[in-house]
Amino acid sequence: MLVYSFFELVLLRGERTSWIDGMPEIIENLKRLFKRFQYPNSGPIDVARDLGFQIESKASFEMLIAKLKARDFRPSALYLSMPRSFAEKNFENALKKETYQECSLFSYYFNRGWLIFALHFDEFERLSKVYVSCPANCSCRGFSLFLDE
Repeated sequence: MLVYSFFELVLLRGERTSWIDGMPEIIENLKRLFKRFQYPNSGPIDVARDLGFQIESKASFEMLIAKLKARDFRPSALYLSMPRSFAEKNFENALKKETYQECSLFSYYFNRGWLIFALHFDEFERLSKVYVSCPANCSCRGFSLFLDE
């Protein structure tokens, strides 16, 4: 008769042989849970996942904005002339999604207000520009993301 504890059922996946092997995953999940208290709606990690880049789990809103503004930053999930349907699918963690004829808006809510990504498309429904704005935060003026072709 096999009787497993709750932790063994949760942690024993694949090659793990004891609950100790799953401790790093538990610690990472607890860090994410505590980060949710700081960012109850959206967090920097949500934006990073949607744009296809890595960011520290302890990253702040300011660190996220600095990363997005950096001249050498290129989101791996978006590129110029990307078909509209593919570009829009990347923003699965956005809390608000609006689609218009020439652009789509994807919004994430932070403690400091909304962070909005405006994806602009050409007449062939190909991505031509991504503009980022944070209307409630005066220190964060709008800017365009640099995209690879």
